[in-house]
Amino acid sequence: MATDIRLDDDPNEQWVTVDAIVLNVAGSDLILDSAARRNGNNRGFRRALVHSAGDGLTVNFNNDYPNGVTINDARLNLRNDKRSALSKDGRRGDLVLTHEIHRLNGEVVGESVTLWLCIGSSSLRVGGSVAQWVPLSTGEPVDGV
Repeated sequence: MATDIRLDDDPNEQWVTVDAIVLNVAGSDLILDSAARRNGNNRGFRRALVHSAGDGLTVNFNNDYPNGVTINDARLNLRNDKRSALSKDGRRGDLVLTHEIHRLNGEVVGESVTLWLCIGSSSLRVGGSVAQWVPLSTGEPVDGV
């Protein structure tokens, strides 16, 4: 497939179309900003995607979009293998999935998967505040179809 960049691709809109199998952006920030859609807040960046420190991907970096992020028809795949994934630095609203394998005399006898919600920090602890996590309760398992 040949690649192409078409300017003013739609005669009724101001479109730029990039035809390619892969769009490789050699940068750290993707900014999406429409002055017409801002709610009176004309300051600051609108960083939609950021290749963040620690080689992570951050959506809505630094909460640049004050009305948050809406994801329609989302499918999340949360993966963590240890309960230690429940960070003491967690923030209210963080979700973490833990997967634990249970062994008896070295033999696997079961496993458990738990979804945890950070409910904020406890400032009552000696040595500073620590994030508090609660497991989210679910019903009985159901087989997929």
